[in-house]
Amino acid sequence: MLRRGRGLFAGIAVGLVALAIISASRHHRHHHRQAESYEREPQCEWHGRTCFDNQYGDHVCQGGEYSCRP
Repeated sequence: MLRRGRGLFAGIAVGLVALAIISASRHHRHHHRQAESYEREPQCEWHGRTCFDNQYGDHVCQGGEYSCRP
């Protein structure tokens, strides 16, 4: 009976380690795919734009040009 308990414990331990490794691998692949998609998206920003806070506390921006680069 004692041997069966040790085997069961060892099997559960191996299973938990395997699940942790699989989970970490999936997590890594998910973040790697996200990084690749961000690399492909164009970088866009405003140039020559003036911004100020008006008398009502609103942040207002005017003029400029919005441009993107791949």
